[in-house]
Amino acid sequence: MSIDRNIPGTPEADLQPTIELYGGDGPNALPERDPVASAVDRERARQLMLGLTPAPVYFGRFALRHQIGSGGMGEVFAAYDETLGREIALKLVLPTRLDQDTQRSEHGRQRDARVRPGSQAQYRLLREAQALARLSHPNVVQVYEAGMFGDRVYIAMEYVRGPTLRAWLKQRAGEPSSVVTREVLAQFLTVGRGLAAIHHSGHAHRDFKPENVLVGEDGRPRVLDLGLARVVDDMGEARPFSRTADDDAQAASDAGADDGDSVARLVREAAAFSTCQGQVMGTQSYMSPEQLRGDKADSRSDQFSFCVALYEALYQRPPFPVGPIGERLSAIEVGCLDPLPSALVRAARVPASVHAAILRGLAAAPDDRYPDMESLLDALDPTPRRRRYLALLVLVAVFFSGSLYALASAPETTCAEVAGVMDTHWNSGVRRDVERAVLATGVADGDRIWHSAAAHLDGYASDWKREHVQVCEHARATPGLPPSPVLAQRAACLDAGRRALSALVDALADVDAEAARNIVLAAESLPQPSACSDASIPLDGLPLPPLDQVDVVAAIQDRLAEVAALTSLGREQGAIALARSQLVAAENTGYEPVRAEALFHLGRALASRASGGDLAEATTLLLEASDIAEGGRYDALVAEVWNELALAAYHHEDDESLRLRLRRAAAATHRIGDPPALLARVLRRRGLLHFRADRPAEAERDLERALEVLPGHARVTRALYLHDLGNAQRAQRSFTAAATSYHIALDHLEAALGTHHALVGALRFDLAMLRRQSGERERAQGLLISLTEGADAASVAAKRLAGQAHVELAELSGQNGQLSDSARHLSWALRLYREVYPPGHLDLAAVHIQRGALAYRRGLYEDALGAYRDALDILRPYLGEAAFDVRALYANLAEARLALGDDAEALEELERVHASPVELAETPLLEAFLLGLRGRALYGLGRMREAQTVLERALARYADDAGGALALEHADAAWAMAQLLAELSSDGDARARELAAQAGAVYRARGPETRARLAAVERWLAAH
Repeated sequence: MSIDRNIPGTPEADLQPTIELYGGDGPNALPERDPVASAVDRERARQLMLGLTPAPVYFGRFALRHQIGSGGMGEVFAAYDETLGREIALKLVLPTRLDQDTQRSEHGRQRDARVRPGSQAQYRLLREAQALARLSHPNVVQVYEAGMFGDRVYIAMEYVRGPTLRAWLKQRAGEPSSVVTREVLAQFLTVGRGLAAIHHSGHAHRDFKPENVLVGEDGRPRVLDLGLARVVDDMGEARPFSRTADDDAQAASDAGADDGDSVARLVREAAAFSTCQGQVMGTQSYMSPEQLRGDKADSRSDQFSFCVALYEALYQRPPFPVGPIGERLSAIEVGCLDPLPSALVRAARVPASVHAAILRGLAAAPDDRYPDMESLLDALDPTPRRRRYLALLVLVAVFFSGSLYALASAPETTCAEVAGVMDTHWNSGVRRDVERAVLATGVADGDRIWHSAAAHLDGYASDWKREHVQVCEHARATPGLPPSPVLAQRAACLDAGRRALSALVDALADVDAEAARNIVLAAESLPQPSACSDASIPLDGLPLPPLDQVDVVAAIQDRLAEVAALTSLGREQGAIALARSQLVAAENTGYEPVRAEALFHLGRALASRASGGDLAEATTLLLEASDIAEGGRYDALVAEVWNELALAAYHHEDDESLRLRLRRAAAATHRIGDPPALLARVLRRRGLLHFRADRPAEAERDLERALEVLPGHARVTRALYLHDLGNAQRAQRSFTAAATSYHIALDHLEAALGTHHALVGALRFDLAMLRRQSGERERAQGLLISLTEGADAASVAAKRLAGQAHVELAELSGQNGQLSDSARHLSWALRLYREVYPPGHLDLAAVHIQRGALAYRRGLYEDALGAYRDALDILRPYLGEAAFDVRALYANLAEARLALGDDAEALEELERVHASPVELAETPLLEAFLLGLRGRALYGLGRMREAQTVLERALARYADDAGGALALEHADAAWAMAQLLAELSSDGDARARELAAQAGAVYRARGPETRARLAAVERWLAAH
């Protein structure tokens, strides 16, 4: 197998190594293949055969990992953008001549030829791809950039992990059912929004099919391969499926016989000619009739393809006969669909309005289809805006003709008496019962917590009554007439608030200590009655249910309010169980708005529990709720869902995913008028994103804005925002401002929750970090010690915090040279963490690493090995062998083994590190540390010349350690080099004595922990 450093059309220096290519002109030549794909596959094979780790093949700055797809336009690779540090899908467009310069084979057939650099088609393709890079939509695969490299057009796209829509549909294959129909329809409505976005950008897809939609691991579908084929199509003359007589005769000759059906031959040949020759764009099963004829295609052609795919997904069979193109085209033109068995129609339960919309989308003439994709989606949506509005006008009258409207209209009953319905949920008797239940839990500072919560609930009930009186008086102002839709929405809004308070009070009747600690935040999270005023009410909230579903839906909503209450109290297990049962009940109603609510509440409860599997399911459920709510224009719910998705993403998604979710949350919140409580949450989470991305100034700006708009009633919530603000200020070393924010927050929290609450402890912990950072070590130590007091009897959150405090105290003690105190604090931290964390938690690994480092400092090298192995047992299954943190532990193990004299085993541990150039560049002293360890191991094994070379490199790298961060490790390398030089020189070496003296000075300054090493150096110097 010969090595070839050149790939046609690719600069040699930027794509290597590569190997010889497929192809040739002989009669037995293999089919030509993209040379880059050949390079990737064959280089991997070559290196695996040699027992090497496959190195990436580079295309410019992109490291190609493996091929993930191919098609008529080119091949797609999983790749890594080393400049921006992200995974991408990289499409390399085949260098086919697109400007109508073609070649003829010896049979006169058209064959593709290499593109000439600078061809017109190439530049058009590049412009098209660059235009698509400006399109950003959650249901379209993002094109990051497009450009030229050599004579190749490349397109860098979002890398989506997940199945195609085809595979997603296969997972739901089987007997059609109403459940499957709802799922499929909801998914296609989401996909359709992606197509609509493509059309809005001025493009048509022209090859829509289930294979060109990816369903990500988050459940969100994205359309891909959008619009790029149009350049190929436009550059060629649009022609129907017809050939010259000579071509047909030649085709028959090649086949061995004339089968008498030139159309059948054309079907076979279309697979080879359609995309590469530019005559017909798309996949035939989904092509519109205009595409089959070779006429110009536009967005209405995508509409036809979309409806073919949707029909096939709902009924599990294509709409038109599968056969020769001529027969299929005729069937489409006369509207002859394959008949559907009646049993299948009954099982699928496709709404008649949906079936009719699909049929219109399948019309043969583009003008007979919908004018645009949005119109089709509106028609496909079982609950479009116009039907909801008409139903609302009817239901308003029904709603107010019930008890509320009757009481409001009764002259003998005042509106204040009508508002007294709240007294059935919150009155002095209920108040006393809840107080007894809370205090019976024995929660620390229970009196303070209860009085804060009760005051808030008292105020809530009073505000609710005032708003309710206004609704009643407005209703009486027009006797005999149904109230306006706005008034109906206000009444529905207040009813949701009443339901929420009632559910919270019921949950508090059976409260435990953990829930009692959360009661104030739960009360602050109730939907504020002021949000139901004329000025605040969203005009397009959830519609009222159909008449025959009013009681059922109301019962489900009552139970979902209980789910919300349990979640806010931290009782996620009960909330999840109840939410699952209500989701089933909601699905049985067939009423999509309440199903969306159930999905939201279940997703929120799962996200609150915050385990890995729960978060994945929560994301899927919340995205499904978003699809339904966005499809139905339930804007208030859309805003809540995307806020929850952003919160779920904060600790478990990358910055880009979180940023996109926050954009959606902000847009949805703005669409309903930026209600203050919701807007404050968006701003806070955006601030936290900036903070996580190391942009504290931007974080401070958003958090200050969040505090400005946060409603004044939320005292504990305000303290949490102030805590975040203080963190952002501390990150900028604005210590005075941070201390002010922390202390104001602490005043709020202690006034509402007492001094023993975990939120108070968390704030004190960060205040301790502020004191430590600003050089006030004694004040920091005092605050940390206070957090450890009474930890054995504390809550789970307080124990976790006490464990963190012990970890910090261990570090402070170690810095003061109090190594025994440091070890004691780490033992306490480990015991507390084992009580509150499951085995294998990452925080346990962090403690083990610190234990190992401390044991090494104390000269307890076997203990250090054991602690590092404990950490490795946790990190390796969780992160994988290739993770940097795992490989770094092997370096720690090597260091301990060197101290024990196990030089060969130390060298084996170092072989597992494999630090990459990027990692070495990001951590400049890492290379010095690793080289020093390797040199010492080689010296111990007697490999003197190798050791000398490696140690020289290590000492050169350590010269960059101006701050002395690795002074001890530097000294160890210098001490090894001194001994090595002395052994290599029979008459001694002045440099060896100089290095030994430098090492001795460091050992002397470090005190007791390096006493043995200092003694060895002094003995050596005395002898030399």
